[in-house]
Amino acid sequence: MTPEVRAVQVLNKRCLVLGSLFRATLRRFGYELSQYPITNWEMRPYQLRNSIVEVLTSLQINCILDVGANEGQYANLLRSFGYAGRIISFEPVSTTYNRLAEQSSSDPNWAVHNCAVGSCNGSLEMNIMDGDQFSSLLSLNSYGRTQFPTQTRVARTERVNVVRLDSIMDALTAGLDEPKIFLKIDTQGYDLEVVDGAAGCVGSILGLQSEIALRPIYEKMPNYLTSLTKLNELGFSITSLVPVSRDSDLRVIEFDCFLVRTELAGMSGSPTKTANCAGPT
Repeated sequence: MTPEVRAVQVLNKRCLVLGSLFRATLRRFGYELSQYPITNWEMRPYQLRNSIVEVLTSLQINCILDVGANEGQYANLLRSFGYAGRIISFEPVSTTYNRLAEQSSSDPNWAVHNCAVGSCNGSLEMNIMDGDQFSSLLSLNSYGRTQFPTQTRVARTERVNVVRLDSIMDALTAGLDEPKIFLKIDTQGYDLEVVDGAAGCVGSILGLQSEIALRPIYEKMPNYLTSLTKLNELGFSITSLVPVSRDSDLRVIEFDCFLVRTELAGMSGSPTKTANCAGPT
């Protein structure tokens, strides 16, 4: 290697370090550095960050239920934003849960549970896909297989435990004098089942994030009209929408939908009879 090449490599490394320090400094003051021009799709990380921070700050959230945690990406994102409150993550797939448990092991305010969350207490068969972010208690439909052909082959199935949120909410919030709960749901088509399983405690949930499908990719997955109607009936109103994915024709497939409760009086709900698992109908 010539001295000139070595000098260029050293200069490039120094520029990368300085660039990282500069970006980190800007983030401390609420700014983000990006290449110009920036497309709408490249804006997604910033839109997602702004939506999360705005809701958590406005509602003074101190407890986040991370349903469909995968390896802990969402919880790590929350910590990177400066959220220091309680996080409770749920991940049903055993191998993925092991990685989640490792991620959370050094964080005393981050609890993890190896189970799915749904409308019943029991167990169900889960489809484990090649791309584990697509693993679901539902089956892919033809549209989903067409749009994501390399990630949606069912590699195996796994029997997983399922719990209703309202059957464990008291335990989850123990030690919090005034729980202010935000429910994040990312369950690959099963989000409304999670909501149904929170019927007896929905009044304590101040904000919610759910993937809403404009074009469902799973069998029996509700579309956006069904999902939004249900959430509106429970007293939630949309505060922001962030696109998750688009198909080859540039049509949005799913949104991350952020919702808040503006009226809490009389919306506490009542305990419901615990159901037995039989899968979605």
